[in-house]
Amino acid sequence: MKGTIASVFKAIEAFHVKVGQIASLGVLLLIGIVVYDVTARYIFNAPTIWAFKLTSFLAGGIYILGGAYVLQQNRHVVIDILSSKLPQRARIILSLVLYFLFFFPFTFLLLKGTIDQAIWSWQVKEREFETVFRAPLYPIKIVIAIAIVMLFIQGMISFIKEAQGLKKNEK
Repeated sequence: MKGTIASVFKAIEAFHVKVGQIASLGVLLLIGIVVYDVTARYIFNAPTIWAFKLTSFLAGGIYILGGAYVLQQNRHVVIDILSSKLPQRARIILSLVLYFLFFFPFTFLLLKGTIDQAIWSWQVKEREFETVFRAPLYPIKIVIAIAIVMLFIQGMISFIKEAQGLKKNEK
């Protein structure tokens, strides 16, 4: 890989790692909110109207923002019963084919849908109607769209690295 492209990839991946690390710290905030809500509800008989929705949004944000980080770290769940028995070259080819058959089509559809939803939600300042809290939905929809963009970009980087591994394996 050329020096400039490699440095761009490295910078993007470093960003994904940092976002993943920051998102993982959100678990502490999530725990704090749950502890506060449980304490308020059961000790002081004063339930909150905001904690349930906020924990849902926060947990979803943590989960989705970790996607690019997990892909970059190669820590996603892999069922390699068959692929582990294949030679290295065949494993790389299988991985590249699966990227084309599954990863790129599905993340592209997610990308299209989440960006459209985030834009619409921002424009109308969408709110949820399930609780009295009526939490705004557009912030979490924007986070989801950003996370899917990051996942798609990381997928392209991972695909290129896999393809380079195939090229090196040929030598």
